[in-house]
Amino acid sequence: MSSGKDNPAYEGDDKHEKTSAVVNQKREHGDDDDDDYEDPKLHRYGWGSWRPGFLQCCHNPKGYLFFLCVYVFVQGMVANGLVFVVITTLERRFGFTSTRSGMIVSVYDFAAMCALIFVTYYGDRGSKPRYLGIGAFFFGVGSIVFTLPHFLSEKYNAEGTLFDTCNSTRPTPDRCSGDYEDLSSYYVVFIIAQVIHGLSGTPLYTLGIAYLDENSTPKMAALYLGIFQAVSILGPALGFILGGVFLEFYVDMEIDPDTLPIDSSSPLWVGAWWLGFLICGGLNILISIPLMGFGKHLPGRLRKQRQREIETQSGAKFTTRPGFGQSLKDFPLATWTLLKNLPFMFITLSGATELFIVAYVTAFGPKYFEGIFNMTSGSAAIIAGL
Repeated sequence: MSSGKDNPAYEGDDKHEKTSAVVNQKREHGDDDDDDYEDPKLHRYGWGSWRPGFLQCCHNPKGYLFFLCVYVFVQGMVANGLVFVVITTLERRFGFTSTRSGMIVSVYDFAAMCALIFVTYYGDRGSKPRYLGIGAFFFGVGSIVFTLPHFLSEKYNAEGTLFDTCNSTRPTPDRCSGDYEDLSSYYVVFIIAQVIHGLSGTPLYTLGIAYLDENSTPKMAALYLGIFQAVSILGPALGFILGGVFLEFYVDMEIDPDTLPIDSSSPLWVGAWWLGFLICGGLNILISIPLMGFGKHLPGRLRKQRQREIETQSGAKFTTRPGFGQSLKDFPLATWTLLKNLPFMFITLSGATELFIVAYVTAFGPKYFEGIFNMTSGSAAIIAGL
């Protein structure tokens, strides 16, 4: 009986066996550049079937880090900057109470908290950059939704707020005029926009960082994460500063401010609170396109992972069955494993305590400056950002 080498019918199988042997040999010696030999598209940059060669220069940790930093920068400007800057302006323009304005700020964190664990738990099944790009797109949509009350409501009537007497049963100056427009119903729009922000922003600090870490060498991963954290801090700072600059412009930009009876120093002044959200919303939608172009893995992922030392932590050792983590019933065990990891829990609690203080100061700091030091909304926001 002739062997497959002599029989042409077996030539394809023989070539396949040789290819597999070469692949296995490369894997053993760490010479492989691509980790997923079954589907080359998984480690090429592009969208769908269009993955041209000239774009592959972006398909590396540095290229991914660049787009990730742009996203976290714009996201920080909105979620941790602009939202806090415009709080007092929204109260003045739409007649919100401090309780309602505080809820607008807080609902972002509640939405993120509800989705965070599940996004992290199931995000590893698919392509992390794809989830990240989808999140960036909807974050931009949320920012645009945040601006809708400005475009749906009537123009701000600064002259109508100048008065001598007012009915004490009406809580805001705008309600002293006979043609008062009830704007408090737009509160729901702001809540929806913040819920979209919270849900869509969840993959950034979970899947985004995990993808960067697993596709980098241990030495470079520390550098990349440091750059990422630095940019994430600059975003909110610039959000405060630019938000303060935008508030110096009149809310209805088609109206000449020189024709108004008030200026930016007046307590009745309402600045262009919506402008920053509109710009950042468009930027987030644009940045979602390159993020979704990255493959499931970057080239050489396994080779870089082999350079890592095996990390174990007391209290985190447990035996898993094959396929663990693919079902919702595995979620309680995975959660309990994390809770037993005391170093992880203490680091998490310390971060939560720090963010509690930062969130309180950023939410009500500009408002405090306005009331105590008689500052404009723009000046207070710029000082808070600095």
